Amino acid sequence: MINRKEWELAVIANDIHFPYHDQKAVDLFLMFIKKEKPDVVFLDGDLIDCWALSKFPKPPDNNQGRQLAREIEMLNEFLATVRKLVPKARIIYIFGNHEHRFKTYLINAEGLYGLNGTKLEDQIDQSLDIEIVYSGLKESYTKYGALYIGHWNKASKHSTASVKSIVEDKAICAIQGHCHRMGSYYKTIYGGGTLVGYENGCLCDLNPDWTGDPNWQHCFSVVYKKKNKDRFHLYQIPIVDYQFFYGGKLYKI
Repeated sequence: MINRKEWELAVIANDIHFPYHDQKAVDLFLMFIKKEKPDVVFLDGDLIDCWALSKFPKPPDNNQGRQLAREIEMLNEFLATVRKLVPKARIIYIFGNHEHRFKTYLINAEGLYGLNGTKLEDQIDQSLDIEIVYSGLKESYTKYGALYIGHWNKASKHSTASVKSIVEDKAICAIQGHCHRMGSYYKTIYGGGTLVGYENGCLCDLNPDWTGDPNWQHCFSVVYKKKNKDRFHLYQIPIVDYQFFYGGKLYKI
């Protein structure tokens, strides 16, 4: 058993894309945090799609139920559920490129009629005590021990290629959202030490209506970090057929 007095438990999930989410995958993630009670929950970007604010064509018959106000309502419902399940945990929400759509859309501010405030941060229920990480740019990140957790604007069609470039360009250990696929990369440093990089999959619909057969996988990650130290151990949790194993237990929907 892990000594929780010596090691913190954190979970990392990203790319839910409300309302294009996969409810069963999301429910499995919520089931996990209810059972394991992590100390920190990192939500690594693209929790909402901001579909109505995108520059992509919007067919009239594809618009129902996807307006921005409903997406924000779903976001707050999800955050409230996470907070209820882990009332004492730190919840850190790192904005991704889809959250960034909110800022870029301000040039056409009439589309934000009826919302409270002119920033996405203003739309999040303040009573939930959510920590926001947002650089004001398309990519944002934070640091947890020696691990950088971010939603960088890099996405290769090949698994691991995106995080490989982040690790090598920045000489850091990193976990990347944004790609919607899983991957891991390791590099031993000359003279000793190892850099690691992970691509953290997604919790969104794997069969969206705007592309066919994407190379995406459902996944979230678990991190054990030694308290007051930079040392960490990360374990990816692939969700296959709406089930996964962790700690000798089967989680399934």
